[in-house]
This record gives sequence, C-alpha cells and structure tokens, in this order.
Amino acid sequence: HYAVETIPEVLESKRELIGALMSADAGLVIGSNTGSFTVDALAEGLPCPENLIGIHYFNPAHIIPLVEIVCGPRTAPETAETLKRLFVAMGKKPIVVPKFLPGFIANRLQAALTQEVFFLLENGYATAEEIDAAAKSSFALRNPIIGVVQRFDYTGLDLTQKILRNRQYQPPQVIDRSPTVDRLVAAGHLGVKTGRGFYDYGGRTAAELMQERDRRLLRLLDLLEEMGEI
Repeated sequence: HYAVETIPEVLESKRELIGALMSADAGLVIGSNTGSFTVDALAEGLPCPENLIGIHYFNPAHIIPLVEIVCGPRTAPETAETLKRLFVAMGKKPIVVPKFLPGFIANRLQAALTQEVFFLLENGYATAEEIDAAAKSSFALRNPIIGVVQRFDYTGLDLTQKILRNRQYQPPQVIDRSPTVDRLVAAGHLGVKTGRGFYDYGGRTAAELMQERDRRLLRLLDLLEEMGEI
C-alpha cells in the first residue's frame, strides 16, 4: 500500500497525519511531497520511519515524467525500490536520491540557471525575450538528447579538463530578490495567471495558455519517447 502526503508545510501537522497513517497500517509506504523539511525531521518519533520517503514531482506533474525519490537516514532500501518500481509502472521517470539534499537534483540545476537569468536581466546584458531565444536555440534544444553531463563526453573530457582549469567563468553573486520582479509584482503583473508578466499574453486566459503549453509538451514528449530519450 502507498499513500502520498501533500498537506501544507507545517511540520507538526505533517507528523500527526503521517503518524496516524502508520498506526492504521504498519506496512503502508508514505511518500511526503514536502519541499521544506527533511525526511528525518518528518520521521522523528514515528512508529515506522523505514516506510517514510520524500517524493518530488516536476510541474506540470501530469506530463513531466520526473519523480525524485528522496531517502532519509532511516528509510529502508526496499521502500525506495518499491516506489521506483511503482513509478516506472505509472510511466514516470524516477530517480532515487540516496540522502536528503535541499532542492534535490532538478531544482538545484534550475536554481543555478535562475541566478544567471536575473544577473543578465538586472545588468542589462539581455532582455527576457533574448535570454529565452538564446536558451531555446542552443542548450535547451540539445538537452533532451545529451543532457547536461553527457555533453562533456561530446565536448571531450580532455577539453573539459582544460576549460575547468582556465576558470574564465565566475558565477554571479547569489541574490534573493530582483528589482525587475519587484516592479512587475507591484504593478500586478504576475505572469500567466494575470495575463502579463515578463511577457504580455494578449488577453488570453490562464486556462488557454496552460492548455497550449501542455499540448506542446505532450507533442514533444511523444517525439522523445519515439526516439527512446525518455
């Protein structure tokens, strides 16, 4: 048996619910969709900590295949394997993260990219449209085929070694706010849900925009599955 916990991020509430579920069924595997707490913190004092594990979907979860399965120090190996098999059977792409890491895998990669996006925007190096065009027309196009690690094999690891040693790249200073985002929010431009954010969506509703996004993602997913990349 398997249950998913997705209630609001209140530690005691989560512990109470998970504890009640474990008490009702000692063999129940529980996946917590928390983004704030470690699996160990959630499992503290619970009757079956070996059956608790973290799970993280990627939005839109009904389309994007990735599910990150995050183990705690007391999670039983068979719990992770059981969930992995379950998600594979559901058509998902599960990845087991053996120990808790803030942001897990995909969000950490995305967070690094986010810092660069706002560095470019705030310092006048490019507009939002230019940054998106640069990404879509270059690495985002090849990522589904060779990912972000296998590309080093295509570059050549000897050249990659030299690039690392040259150290020409310096990451930007980490920021926790963006003046551009602050101005847009103050003006009520919150993105798709209000019809305008970095882009103006021309009066189209959020439902229309998300439906178009999902349709395009499904077409791309079908092609990638046909190519054997997913």
